Amino acid sequence: MSIHSPKQNQIPVTLSNEEYSRLLTFLEWVDMPLGQVICEPNAQIRFLYFPATCIIARVYELVSSISKQVSMVGNEAVIGMPLLLGYDSTPATDVVLSAGYGYRIKASVLRTEFESGGSLQQLLLRFSQALLLQTEHCVVAYGQTIEQQLCRFILMIQDRLPGDSLIMTHELVANMLGVRRESIPRLRKRFNPRGQFNIGAGISP
Repeated sequence: MSIHSPKQNQIPVTLSNEEYSRLLTFLEWVDMPLGQVICEPNAQIRFLYFPATCIIARVYELVSSISKQVSMVGNEAVIGMPLLLGYDSTPATDVVLSAGYGYRIKASVLRTEFESGGSLQQLLLRFSQALLLQTEHCVVAYGQTIEQQLCRFILMIQDRLPGDSLIMTHELVANMLGVRRESIPRLRKRFNPRGQFNIGAGISP
């Protein structure tokens, strides 16, 4: 495997050689910096993304302009599933939570491949179910304390991050947890002055 390869995502690496070769023709490498919005709410889905080394969060805007992360996707699957399930847009915002790179493909191309059946369709349908369960768990966790929500957030990132550190600002954490920035001062001691959180060190004071 080369340093940059679509097979860094678990969907392409699971496909048959024939399906992968057919898909590879249309995959485009893309840099994905922290904070980049790859899909605006209610905008037409033009591309689907296979994250390789980045993590993408799915965020909804709540009342009073407060945001809430409801799911995240790393190299286990694809961003843009609503299109494959019959929708041309989504009410959520897809934003890069951890910088890296991935591969994108035109929506029309992947939709055609998906509708032809085969292992790609089965893989993406199973991922759709897993994403639904992840979203349900996030909703259930909404009533937890901020510390409990942070624990869950960090563990989800750790499952998808190749290393042990992630650069996060207090504002980013607040946006992902769906709370105001002023609500997390007691968590600040867990971050260094650059806003770097060492996931490997845990979250205990």
